[in-house]
Amino acid sequence: MAAQVGPLPQLKLPSGPTPITAEQRYWKTFKNQLLIPSPTSYPVVHISANNDSFAVTTGTRIQIYSNRTRKLQKTITRFGDVARSGEIRKDGRVLAAGDDTGKIQVFDVNSRAILKTWTQHKQPVWTTKFSPTELTTLLSASDDKTVRLWDLPSNDPTTTFVGHSDYVRCANFMPGTMSNMIVSGSYDSTVKLWDPRAGRNSAVMTFKHASPIEDVLSMPTGTAVLAAAGESISVLDLVAARPLHMITNHQKTVTSLSLASNGRRLVSGGLEGHVKVFETTGWNVVSSTKYQSPVLSVKVIPSSDDADSSDRHLAVGMQSGVLSVRTRLTGAEANREAEREKEMAALVAGTIEAHDAKRKKRKRRVTAAKKLDMVGEGADVVIANESRTYKKKERPWQSDLRHARYARALDQVLDKDSPEHSPLNVLTLLLALRHRSALQDALESRDEHTVQPILKWVCSHICDPRYVSVCVEVGLHLLELYAEFVGGSAELHEGFRTLHRRVRVEVERAQVSSILVYRHSRPNEAATDFMSAGYHTAFLLANAVEEQQMQSGHARTLLDTPLKTAIAAIDEQCVRSFITHAAQPIYHLTETPFAAAAVEFAGKPPLFSEPLLPRPLFVVRELRRRDDDEEDYMWLARLIILFRMSLLSMHSALAVPVPGRLPLCST
Repeated sequence: MAAQVGPLPQLKLPSGPTPITAEQRYWKTFKNQLLIPSPTSYPVVHISANNDSFAVTTGTRIQIYSNRTRKLQKTITRFGDVARSGEIRKDGRVLAAGDDTGKIQVFDVNSRAILKTWTQHKQPVWTTKFSPTELTTLLSASDDKTVRLWDLPSNDPTTTFVGHSDYVRCANFMPGTMSNMIVSGSYDSTVKLWDPRAGRNSAVMTFKHASPIEDVLSMPTGTAVLAAAGESISVLDLVAARPLHMITNHQKTVTSLSLASNGRRLVSGGLEGHVKVFETTGWNVVSSTKYQSPVLSVKVIPSSDDADSSDRHLAVGMQSGVLSVRTRLTGAEANREAEREKEMAALVAGTIEAHDAKRKKRKRRVTAAKKLDMVGEGADVVIANESRTYKKKERPWQSDLRHARYARALDQVLDKDSPEHSPLNVLTLLLALRHRSALQDALESRDEHTVQPILKWVCSHICDPRYVSVCVEVGLHLLELYAEFVGGSAELHEGFRTLHRRVRVEVERAQVSSILVYRHSRPNEAATDFMSAGYHTAFLLANAVEEQQMQSGHARTLLDTPLKTAIAAIDEQCVRSFITHAAQPIYHLTETPFAAAAVEFAGKPPLFSEPLLPRPLFVVRELRRRDDDEEDYMWLARLIILFRMSLLSMHSALAVPVPGRLPLCST
């Protein structure tokens, strides 16, 4: 039994290169931006977070927000001066912060009571950090050029590290098994590694930089440290004790560093207002976001402390005192947000009733599915099987194509008032006609009114690389069938003139880009001048034909115009000179299959004698793109259309070639 005839499937065009990468798409999912201005208009200088909340330091207060709702939970204002580095412990019960008086205070988060106060620092304390392994240990870094270790039960520092010669603005514990070690950065342009177990207060390792250090961050592996120094970020290898890489993508000072995606991404903020994301393998920029004010602090807040937890919030503190919190929704939250956006769009479009009906129908299906789940195990659930198969309705133009009514099918898809009209339907039909060798049958026996829609479609899509192959073939068929009638029809004349102009513009663009590529790859001035002269000669005929079309005269009038001089300039010797000096150096790079295709494609009528034909065409091919034959073939096809139109238009005006010159077309 023969299979049923199915409808012709619509062609799927290849997707072009998207300007948005997967990484950019991921970071664009941090939506729902919440802008929180500072009550005192002080800059947001520090952000710290744990599983349940994140603390924001601005002015003389520290504000604690919920990770789940992003709402303000508590505010701590018990500071005598500007607060610095409010650090919340990982259990969320204790918070430590320094201020510009040199005082370090430890607070109970729930009651906001002061648990501990240290006053040993005599200059502003810029950094306080809790140990990742010991809940009672924390460090501090101050403008008094020291880094100190503290234990909550004691009143004095357990260790004081001395070695920096300028303000110490940043410090951090090393991760994992190296959590006893400390890394610090100072305005003396050094990054120092300290080990309290060494029994001495001097650094065990020092890295010298060219700019003051604004922030330091240790990688999860514990073998590398990141340091923000001026406009660059240095990657320091602790095993080899040498710099590993230098990131120089910021234009102004980098002020803050944070890890994201479980340590696989680095997020940095700078004074130029950019927040950039780097991958930690090759340290390349994968995403960038511009903010309206200089960025002073950046923190990526994960959803939990698990090793495979996803990023939840991107918090950015700015010089203007504004805190920006972008949230990435996942699971049910993302579905609810998408549903809310659809509802708002339906309200704006006035289709809210249809939207509500669709939502109620979906609810009924969910309810019915739940009822099936509640049926006991011993019951049989019978699902009706409809043996009748539904056949997709065949479109009218597909029926005409199946019954060999090719011209009628083409007219239907080209009719702009028809629901079947779309560029993809036209392309699908033309490819099907080409596959059946019926393209010429669909195009012939037409008048000027039925040819016009085809010409318009070709002119509209010949510049699109996805359509150019079919447009070239259709254009050549139209030239062969209707070139002799151009002089007697104003519509045909205008249509072919538009096509000629479109192709000519594209070829000129290819010409300019090819010359630039050639000059860049071969700086030999003599060869470059010959190439430019060769291109000028090759396009002289097109210029002459365009001049002829502008004048719209007869043969007698044309012979009295400058066109005669232009035609006389294109003799065979000139073409041979162009080929010899311009095309010969790259002729050896061509391949036989492409040469055969060029001869077959352009041989009706031939532009020149066959030995001369491939070489000027290969100039365009090799100089346009030497590693992509398909793209080059598109540009070659456009060039062929230009010359074919030029020659045929000239042939309709001049019945015989100029004596003693190269024949312009076959008779």
